[in-house]
Amino acid sequence: MERKRRSANRTLRPRDIRVLMAKVFTIPVPPSIGRRRRERTSDPRYVDGQRLLVEAMKYLAQADPVANRSAIELISEHVRTRFRMSDSPLS
Repeated sequence: MERKRRSANRTLRPRDIRVLMAKVFTIPVPPSIGRRRRERTSDPRYVDGQRLLVEAMKYLAQADPVANRSAIELISEHVRTRFRMSDSPLS
């Protein structure tokens, strides 16, 4: 009994926290057989938007690569993160 009280009042150190973390389990959901998949079509605006951003980066790099470096990095970051995570060419 005394042993439990001491462990309950003890402060946690960083290495103790690893012991307390639980594992996360995922339970796969079987696909429903009766549900029809909708036909997916690509959105030309998505491709045009990416093409426009690439052309803007090329233009900035040709005009003055040193002065426009931050702008090129900003557009590049947007293309790498936003278009990959949030946008979808399939509507």
